[in-house]
Amino acid sequence: MQLTGNYFLKLSFGGIEVPTYQRFLRRFDVIQDINKFLPSFDIALLDPQGSLTHLVPFDATMSRLDIQVADDMTLTNYNEYELEIYRRKPIGKFATGALYEITGLLDMEGMLTPDYCRASNGSMKTFLEGIAINELGCDTTNVSPSLDYPNMILQPNWNNATLFDDLKCRLVGKNGEPLFYIFISVRNGKTIFNCMSFNELAAGSTQFKFIINDDPYQDYIPVFTYKIFDNYKILGVFASKEQDYSYYDYYAGQFVNATATLDNFLSLSKYFLIDQSDTTDSNCMTGLGRTNESTKDFKNEVYASYYGRTANMVKMWITTWGINNICPGDRVQVLFGQGVASGNLATCQYSGNWLVEKLIHSYGKTHRMKVLLMRNGLDTDQDCTLIKAQKEAT
Repeated sequence: MQLTGNYFLKLSFGGIEVPTYQRFLRRFDVIQDINKFLPSFDIALLDPQGSLTHLVPFDATMSRLDIQVADDMTLTNYNEYELEIYRRKPIGKFATGALYEITGLLDMEGMLTPDYCRASNGSMKTFLEGIAINELGCDTTNVSPSLDYPNMILQPNWNNATLFDDLKCRLVGKNGEPLFYIFISVRNGKTIFNCMSFNELAAGSTQFKFIINDDPYQDYIPVFTYKIFDNYKILGVFASKEQDYSYYDYYAGQFVNATATLDNFLSLSKYFLIDQSDTTDSNCMTGLGRTNESTKDFKNEVYASYYGRTANMVKMWITTWGINNICPGDRVQVLFGQGVASGNLATCQYSGNWLVEKLIHSYGKTHRMKVLLMRNGLDTDQDCTLIKAQKEAT
């Protein structure tokens, strides 16, 4: 591994290590996203000898890229990605020198190919873990215990990515948990298959702590810049207080009108970003399709959509130190320096618990990281007209 900026880096094409001095890196981003099945990368390397661009033949061997990063040679804060190059954009500049640009995904062929025709009526947890280990080649799994019950799963000539896309809106846990996230993450060089509900992620322990400040504070990592996206009025237009829906019950032979509520939503904040005066007049889900044994009352699909919109009411981009082993779905805590100085943390409405939605690791002169955080509302000790959460994550 070579020292590049404030981190050590090893970059190998087909098992052949290439120089990774900082002056050769024009762009180097590794991205993990809770809404994407696979991590991705985007790299632009200065190729002064023209070897990657013009001389070395690109074949199946050269399409494999291995990235190893760490804070020091003792492999502190270490991570490793085995990636597959899907697109190259070599840009010639001089007789030999060039800029070599490549993009791609985590190397996991079992995600996109082949297609399967199969069914399972056993434990959903066991079925998904079998796919993760035997077909995707993941090192470990993190599948919700609430899925350990028998249910019919059909895969009608679909690849695994299409199956997971279908399951995300239909999975429901033993106790009615909706809104499952299915994605592959990489932590400490290990690939992890994740299938967890929002409530379970929100109930998890705090993995990292951040403070909006240029300097660290105790065990809080500094945040250099931040930008908040507050979707209060936009989502209010779509009637976020409750979710009306209707469907045809084939068993009873009649249309059913029902309402989904937030009573069982595990809130990351004291208040939802929903005003008590909001109505449901403008919003009703219809056309939910035919019933079947998996979704005969359609609650899982309705609640997955409703909870998904609620979980994204507030978002915040932060720029901070590079942390190689942070992952999407991690619960983190954010403090604002003003609250620390005043001794009253609740004075800052965006302080508190958040979930990591997306990570962009940028490697250059230094390792910096942009993190997209999400949650459903605000924390405040002031009187307000927002709806107070009935179940708050602690």
